[in-house]
Amino acid sequence: MKPSEYFRRNVKLGSFLTRREIEQRYEIGVECLTWAPDSPHPEGLWPETLDRTVDALKGLPEPEIAAVLGETAATFYGFEKSLFRE
Repeated sequence: MKPSEYFRRNVKLGSFLTRREIEQRYEIGVECLTWAPDSPHPEGLWPETLDRTVDALKGLPEPEIAAVLGETAATFYGFEKSLFRE
C-alpha cells in the first residue's frame, strides 16, 4: 500500500479549513478533512468563525461542503448521519 493510500484510509485532519487547505483538498483528500474551529480559543477563528468558514468553503460543491462540515467525522466515529439532517 502506498503511503498516500494509508494516509487517506487512516487519517482525518481537524482544521479551521483555511482557503489554502480548501485549495489543496484533492492533494490532502477531501475524505480526510474535517472542520474544527477550536472556538473560542484565540488561535481559532473566533469571533469570526461563521464568516471565515463560509468564505473558505465558498464555491465548493455541496457534497464536499457536507463532507468537511460533518459527514466525514460522522462516518469516522460511526455516528448516525440522519441525526445531522434537517
